[in-house]
Amino acid sequence: MLRLAESYGSGRGVTKDNLSAYMWYSIAATASSADGEMARDRMEQQLSAKQLQQARELAQRCQDSKFQECR
Repeated sequence: MLRLAESYGSGRGVTKDNLSAYMWYSIAATASSADGEMARDRMEQQLSAKQLQQARELAQRCQDSKFQECR
């Protein structure tokens, strides 16, 4: 999950997308990843309040759907 988040955050191999990066960092953080938690917190600083809410909703939907609806 961390590598996927890093890819979205940097645009390496995929289109840069901070919402998706935050979503994957957030999911990694809930899986007890300290690196994911720190990266999620850093990414949070780059998002507006509206974007942050959207990213949190994306993460929740992804987890609730057992990773079937992860955009």
